[in-house]
Amino acid sequence: MQRLVQRLTVWDWGAIAVLIAIASVAAATATDYGVSNDEYVQQLYGEKLLTFYTSGFTDWSAFQFKDLFYYGGLFDLTATLLAPHLPYDLYETRHLLCAAIGILGLAGVCRLGRLLAGPRAGFFALLLLALTGPWYGGMFNHTKDIPFAVGMIWGVYYLCRISAALPRPKLSDVLLFGVSLGLSLGLRVGAVLLLAYLAIAVLAWLVVAVRTQGWRDHAMDLARIAAVMAPALVIAYALMAVFWPWAVLDPLNPVLALKHFSSLDMGIQTILDGEVVAVSKVPPLYLPIYLMIKLPIVLLVGLAAAGISFLMRLRRRRQHRPIPGRNRAMAVTVAAALLPVAYFVIARPTAYDGIRHFLFVVPPLAVLAGVGLDRLLARTVRQGPAMATATARSEERRVGKECGYQC
Repeated sequence: MQRLVQRLTVWDWGAIAVLIAIASVAAATATDYGVSNDEYVQQLYGEKLLTFYTSGFTDWSAFQFKDLFYYGGLFDLTATLLAPHLPYDLYETRHLLCAAIGILGLAGVCRLGRLLAGPRAGFFALLLLALTGPWYGGMFNHTKDIPFAVGMIWGVYYLCRISAALPRPKLSDVLLFGVSLGLSLGLRVGAVLLLAYLAIAVLAWLVVAVRTQGWRDHAMDLARIAAVMAPALVIAYALMAVFWPWAVLDPLNPVLALKHFSSLDMGIQTILDGEVVAVSKVPPLYLPIYLMIKLPIVLLVGLAAAGISFLMRLRRRRQHRPIPGRNRAMAVTVAAALLPVAYFVIARPTAYDGIRHFLFVVPPLAVLAGVGLDRLLARTVRQGPAMATATARSEERRVGKECGYQC
């Protein structure tokens, strides 16, 4: 413990202070939020899931309740179990629980930013996400979207640790990735994206490895990676089965859930640029536009700085230079932030309302923006003395010329 405290920097302590401050405000205000239009049916779903277990698996009413069975019931089941033991009413308990999970997500972006670019980037990522209205406001009412986004960002974090250590990741990281994947699947089937990010990490490692040493030398490494990752999949499937039992009643049920959500027409409307449109017929740029509207300007500046920094590094990159572990981790984070948005633009699934159902891309965007601000600040600090020296020399020459002319 003492060693851990000694390794903390001023930016780490700043992040801890921000987390404590947000937790204090959230705890003081969580009971002031009203009930959202989704919470009543979601709570009923949680109660029906509990009945499924307490009835000895004989009451299957949860799997015929509206279309809620297409979702996992992790949050709703947990809230149902906690409510009788806390001194709050049912919905106040849900809001407090969701806020606590949202704060865990803030800690996740801090850890990921720190992993990618150091403590200062982690602090910036945390602060940027805390300043994002859809995140902080959603922490009290969006009891599906916030927990799912938190599960995804922790899954990305452990996946980044795994990708940086390929082909020999730590077993602890693998197991925690499996927990994150399983809990996320226990909320929404879209968590399968974490497997796509895993494939990207392995592919990034394999391309460089084969290019530098040949295919034969790494065939065994691929088999080792598959064997090491297997426990994560077992853990994930077991957790999914507990919190989303409908998914394991038939092996194809998760596929049916994916199909359901990608083509669902809810018969409601949304607004874009003053035009009222059906949520199933929004234009391709609906999500990118709403992200630019909803995200803080400073976060967008950080993303622009990260993009410029990437292009500058790419320009200086040596030919056939191996991709280090940190770059693989960065590639995973970029994929987590941009692939879902690209999917929306290409496939044009039902938009529902604004960015709420794609809220899980906001934490990795905040991480990338934090890295961008960190590099922008570092570049400014490096160039500051050089610019000051050049300015001073120019001023000396100007003064010298004026003095010589007057003399």
